[in-house]
Amino acid sequence: MNDSELIDHLRCENDILLERIKELEDALIGTVSLPLEWELTRYEQRLMSTLINREFLTKEGALVALYDDLGKDRPEEKIVDVYVCKLRAKLKDFDISIHTRWGEGYYIEKEERLKLKKLLEQEDHTPIHSSKEGSLL
Repeated sequence: MNDSELIDHLRCENDILLERIKELEDALIGTVSLPLEWELTRYEQRLMSTLINREFLTKEGALVALYDDLGKDRPEEKIVDVYVCKLRAKLKDFDISIHTRWGEGYYIEKEERLKLKKLLEQEDHTPIHSSKEGSLL
């Protein structure tokens, strides 16, 4: 194999690996389009998408979902608690609850998670109102 063929082969291999990484990230984090009304940051969106797509999320799993694809060192595990606290505050008015399994991680009740998934999978998102205006679910 000459240099040109080797370069072509490596580029093809690289493209395959990049596509596989995207598939794995989608499986881990999910591709949920969240309503703008929630006013979530990029990291909050990633965390919420992961919570919606999983029955239970450990703190380690949250760190992987939030930071591992960025090629940076991970922050302390406590940052997950901070993001969950911020998410809870922002989603409170929309009647969305994130629960804690102390010392292990976080989850959204199965019934509520399924309702959220169904709502978010609609092609045409209807406005999601806060509990002050009416219930989300």
